Formats: sequence, C-alpha cells, structure tokens
Amino acid sequence: MRKRALRFVLLIGVMSFFADFVYEGARSVTGPYLAVLGASATLVGFIAGLGELLGYGLRLVSGKVSERTREFWPITIFGYVVQIEAYTRRLLYQARVLGWGNEKRYYFANQK
Repeated sequence: MRKRALRFVLLIGVMSFFADFVYEGARSVTGPYLAVLGASATLVGFIAGLGELLGYGLRLVSGKVSERTREFWPITIFGYVVQIEAYTRRLLYQARVLGWGNEKRYYFANQK
C-alpha cells in the first residue's frame, strides 16, 4: 500500500510539473499574442485580469464542491487535465494564426 501511495504522489507531482510548465509558458506569450492581434494595452490588461478573476473564482467553486463531495483527487486531476488541454489548444491555434513553423519556408522564399 505504501508503494502505491508513493507512486500516486510522484505521478501527481509530474502532472503538476507539466501543467505548470504549460501554464507559465502560455502566460508569457499572452500579451504579445494579443498585441499581434491588434489589442491595446488596456485590453490586454483587462483580458489578463478577467482571466485571473475567473481562475480564482473557479478555484473557489471547485474547492467548495470537493469539500462537499469529498472527491479531492478526481477534481484536482480534472483541473490539471482541463488546464493542459486548454493551453495546448490555445498555443496550437496561436501557432496557426501567427504562422509559426513556416519560418524556414518564409526565409527561403524571400531569398534573392
């Protein structure tokens, strides 16, 4: 039983590491991405603040639900999966909109 518990804690730690890795990486490009789309600094600040507000609000709600149902781990794991999925989809969409991955083709097409 102790070995299973240790394995579970290690797996949650690895999942937390990758979720934070994705989240922090995506957060660092949010402002420039919105600027490329034509957003003003005020709009970028508003969107970032609204995102933080929604995130903290969702933590409050999920905390109350997990306390009421006593299902701490499934709710925690679901939150990590949603976070990784959402940021991965956003970054893939961002790459498509900005044309990332086409730099080599663009570079060679513009050579004289």
